[in-house]
Amino acid sequence: MADAGNSVYHSLQVTLDKRFSRNFSVLAFYTFSKSIDDESVNNQFTIANPHPTDTRFHRGLSDYDLPHNFRLSAVLDLPSLSGLSTPLRRLLGGWTITNILDLRSGLPFGLSSGRDNSFSGIGLDRADLTGNPRLPSDRPKAERIARYFDPRLAGVNAVGTYGNSSRNFLRGIGPFNTDAAVQKTFPVRERVQVLLRGEFFNLLNHANFGQPGTNVSSPANFSMSGVASRGGPSTSHTSSNWSISS
Repeated sequence: MADAGNSVYHSLQVTLDKRFSRNFSVLAFYTFSKSIDDESVNNQFTIANPHPTDTRFHRGLSDYDLPHNFRLSAVLDLPSLSGLSTPLRRLLGGWTITNILDLRSGLPFGLSSGRDNSFSGIGLDRADLTGNPRLPSDRPKAERIARYFDPRLAGVNAVGTYGNSSRNFLRGIGPFNTDAAVQKTFPVRERVQVLLRGEFFNLLNHANFGQPGTNVSSPANFSMSGVASRGGPSTSHTSSNWSISS
């Protein structure tokens, strides 16, 4: 073990749990939090701090800091439709619908220089800022993808310095995703049943984007939002999967 850093985490956590009644249940939680540290990853032979003699230089928002994190899951058992004829009842009644909805803040990130102008040999120098590169978050999504922050206000750090930008002072686009499933059990014999289940991923066809380019020395993608976690940078993708088991 090694004394390699320290961290501070504060949070408000709220949970709503409604058990099954009238064929419906829901479980939801929300976390409002803030995490600060000077080392989010402490792997052997891994260096995260650009400054080899000043641990405070790397103190800032944790790499995994999420101010807002919300998840909602629900289960709904549809009526058996006992008033219908046997074929319709077996086809339409008794289905179970489930869903999981995730909505959370984007992860924080900083800007790197891409050059070892500090001559430390670490190669993690940060960018120099001439102003605040943040851009309004209410801009159209296409504009945020093409230019997430103002790249004109960030440059390579001055020779002999580690860069004047702070660690993780910007935040990416938060993901939003909904997965769902429907299933029904069909009796075949006294001890044999067949389960038909369909799963739908990214049901609302929402594009979730990765972090923008953060290296000043890579101007081709600097400030452009990254490849989506589902689909491409300007598209979204919905997939489904059906299975039968007995």
